[in-house]
Amino acid sequence: MRPQINHLRAISIFIFLCVIASCGDQTTECPLTIEQTSIIDQKEFKGVTYYLVERISGWHEKTIIIQLFDKKPEFDKCNENVSTPIIDDSVSMDLEVKSFLINLESKQYEIEYGGDYESAKQTSKFKLNFK
Repeated sequence: MRPQINHLRAISIFIFLCVIASCGDQTTECPLTIEQTSIIDQKEFKGVTYYLVERISGWHEKTIIIQLFDKKPEFDKCNENVSTPIIDDSVSMDLEVKSFLINLESKQYEIEYGGDYESAKQTSKFKLNFK
């Protein structure tokens, strides 16, 4: 009986290793917290369609990141950028956004804040306006 148990154990270990090896190359390990991404606005300007993307990063204390792309953004399964943004920066969401203006030549943006924390509306006021 003893040789039979060792034989079963060896087969079980072999099957287990085959399963692990078959999964290893097909999966990409993502960070513990995956950023939430969404396209919040798009607009055509001078023949180019621009896309404004909001990224929410963090576990408890969230960081809002705004990205501007000059083509439809692509993300991998971990929500990391496949394409490169023109603008990529975190923004303060402690105050309500009154206006958001992008200068494409300098690849910079201007945000006018107002109100207080209670009136902050996430990025709902982030609409593409070009200078």
